Amino acid sequence: MRPAVSNLEALLVEAELICRLRPPFNRQMRSWQRYCYLCAADRPYGQLALGHEPDPERPCFGPFRSRFRTETMLTALADYFGVALCPDGSAAHHHTLLPPGSPARLCRRYFAGRCAGPCGGRCGAAVYRDRIRARDAFLFAAAADTPAQVARELAALERMAPDESDATRAERHKQLSAPRDLGERAVLLAEARALLGALLIMPGPGTTRVVAVVCRSGLHLESLRCAVPDAERVVRWYRQRVNSTTTAPAGTLPKTVADALCTAALQLRRNSESCTLIAAHAMTELTTAQLRQRVFGSLATGCACG
Repeated sequence: MRPAVSNLEALLVEAELICRLRPPFNRQMRSWQRYCYLCAADRPYGQLALGHEPDPERPCFGPFRSRFRTETMLTALADYFGVALCPDGSAAHHHTLLPPGSPARLCRRYFAGRCAGPCGGRCGAAVYRDRIRARDAFLFAAAADTPAQVARELAALERMAPDESDATRAERHKQLSAPRDLGERAVLLAEARALLGALLIMPGPGTTRVVAVVCRSGLHLESLRCAVPDAERVVRWYRQRVNSTTTAPAGTLPKTVADALCTAALQLRRNSESCTLIAAHAMTELTTAQLRQRVFGSLATGCACG
């Protein structure tokens, strides 16, 4: 056991130990086996499916901490973008004798204003594809303005006219709260994905730095000093650890390291000045001299021989 010099190092080690040792009184991170994903599926109206593991052949989003949480977010997402939620295309399969535009095809979500009604022909194919694209962009944080739009709509509820009923305001607030939470989760997961396989350089004792990499196999820590041989050793160490381990389905984090990466992303939001981050794609071409310059700056020229 050794003391951690920075908060980020302490939080990363804590998340790794909780995942590995599963202490009985820590419920927040030890049940990662139950995490779920939202996955693309071959369904007639672009409905997403729940999965306990990401599908390497399809876009997946997550993970979420439980099946209930995943289902709640899936419903909120479908309501906000007005897309179908039929779990298996039953709206299409159970009404094969009805004409495409028949109201009998439509479910109560359509009449409640929560679905565009593609199964009943109430929404053009191009318009509905735009809804699906907007939903997917929101999930993968490609549409950065969508979470902000949800926040603006929630703020507008506070300025509603006095003659608006409390029931109307409460229902709208309920519909927007879950997409807001999902948007915040989407942004956090995007930040965490950027850390997968990246090299984190944190303060250490004296002029030594602590380097960390979180890959699919877990958290790995090493020390880095200014000397050239030490930098060469760390570059070799990094490439051995992350070789063929950072590839993941688009938009997903491995369950085993999701908590550690999200913890790191939150900490870097609060204080990124004391940590140097080198992205995984940059590390593939990084030389020893470039690493020393990035980490130690002008100090690197004075300790070339260690």
